[in-house]
Amino acid sequence: VPDTGISLQNRSSGFTLEENHPNQVGGGKRPFHTIISAFVTRDGMPLISHGVMGGHMQPQGHAQMMVRLFDYGQNPQTVLDAPRWRF
Repeated sequence: VPDTGISLQNRSSGFTLEENHPNQVGGGKRPFHTIISAFVTRDGMPLISHGVMGGHMQPQGHAQMMVRLFDYGQNPQTVLDAPRWRF
């Protein structure tokens, strides 16, 4: 959505009408999916977009990548090659 910082997607297609299914449509629910992308800007300008594989650990994986890139100053290839861990 221009000028909002919001990107739209269609992952609601992951919901189902099947009774008692974990992804059954319901209020306040989000469909399970493994696509979590990130887009980082600096001073309002695009800096990097990335994504990691890993299901439930993806938010941790994103945080680990950001720490390695911005706190430790590692280059992108080193960051991608580094092992990841999860709680």
